[in-house]
Amino acid sequence: MTMNTAHTSQSRPAESLAQGEPSTPSTPSTPSRDERNVDGEQETLQELTVTHRFRTVAGVRWHWVEVGSGEPIVFLHGFPESWYGWRHQLPTLARHHRLFVFDLKGFGQSDRSSRRPSDYHPLRVAEELLLLFDRLKLCYFNLVAHSRGSVVADYIAGTRPARVLRYARLQQAADVADLPGPPSRARLESHGETVERFRAPHLVRNTYAQLCKQSIPEEEIARAEQEFHHPGIAECAPLYLQARKPLTSWEAELADRAELFARMTLPVALIQGDSAPRQPASHFVNSASYLPAATTSFIADCGHFSHLEQPRAVGDAIRQLLLGPIHS
Repeated sequence: MTMNTAHTSQSRPAESLAQGEPSTPSTPSTPSRDERNVDGEQETLQELTVTHRFRTVAGVRWHWVEVGSGEPIVFLHGFPESWYGWRHQLPTLARHHRLFVFDLKGFGQSDRSSRRPSDYHPLRVAEELLLLFDRLKLCYFNLVAHSRGSVVADYIAGTRPARVLRYARLQQAADVADLPGPPSRARLESHGETVERFRAPHLVRNTYAQLCKQSIPEEEIARAEQEFHHPGIAECAPLYLQARKPLTSWEAELADRAELFARMTLPVALIQGDSAPRQPASHFVNSASYLPAATTSFIADCGHFSHLEQPRAVGDAIRQLLLGPIHS
């Protein structure tokens, strides 16, 4: 898939940097049979009340939660998670920012209707999200993403760098492919095999067990599994990996990534767990060569899900980035 990098040049009015007004629904707030929440419904987590939002743009129905006020931050989760994966970072960041915490297409309560692999190519998902951001009047925003969500975020930051103020990139390969391991099986097996595996009732629990150094509380695992087992997710989630051919090769993905990195003149923070089993620290020693504006932080004593295992340290790393300048 050829990357479309054309964008409209816009001046950056000072007031647009702090656009964090609550969005207003443009579609009826009646949930579909696959949606647990309704538009405008509020939920309290850790004494923080978030508002669930739904909106359909260009045929894709999106779900996210909003909270806070100030300069916007967009959050994109990884596998096998949902908006709920960012729960620990929200209370502190909402004090000074308007947070938009999305379910990616094919996950959570966002659209899970398409079964075409091409609909889950990260460039396509990034372009669809940008259409949603336009509708929400998110002209400029900070970006925080984890794992496969960072793959989508790379296309947002690399194809529309003028719109991204700062980018916190968690737990995703940069110029070196992940070490082999069970999570990469979806690149090798048939779609049907992956779907059956993803339907397993404890897939989230087992993924945490394989990739975390610290344990995740039982009640949090239960909610994460509930969010992952909405109808259709098992069919859609593998398509993010199977959208690219050949399935067994990282070469095309890393080549695109290098091109995207070259366009990121914005401040980027690479945030990695120091004990991530498939992404050792040695994979990131050359980060300055491909992302000159980036800093690299290793979160101590945690694996792949650093935002869950060491949430305070990850929150501190994100806040440190947000305190810094934006690119001109």
